[in-house]
Amino acid sequence: IPAFGHIQLTNISTGAMQKYVVIRRKDVCGKSILNEVVLLETMFKHAYKWGYVKINPCEHLERPKTVKPDIEILEPTEISLLLDNSSGLYRMAFLTALPDGHFKFPHPWPGQNPPPWVGRTGFDLAFFLF
Repeated sequence: IPAFGHIQLTNISTGAMQKYVVIRRKDVCGKSILNEVVLLETMFKHAYKWGYVKINPCEHLERPKTVKPDIEILEPTEISLLLDNSSGLYRMAFLTALPDGHFKFPHPWPGQNPPPWVGRTGFDLAFFLF
């Protein structure tokens, strides 16, 4: 483990691991640290099972809190701008990603029902447009 230099596995304590978490917190987000801790915990679990260490220093470690970022959803005007400025496969990919009811497309058959082969999902609309 590069962060511990030449310290032997048997000399790494829970306190040293906690210090590692605090130091890493300055450089990376909580989720990245959590991923590292899970990897280290697995490594120490195997080292314990194989007799290389007497305790798993990650076992009682205080794990960093992770915060899920809010998802930004495009407004209808932003979706229109995106579609107006995209073409080909990109446009089709954007159209297939639009969930039903989140964006109202202009009706291609004003005053009449669409043919039965045209569904109501973004994929069917994208297929029809291309």
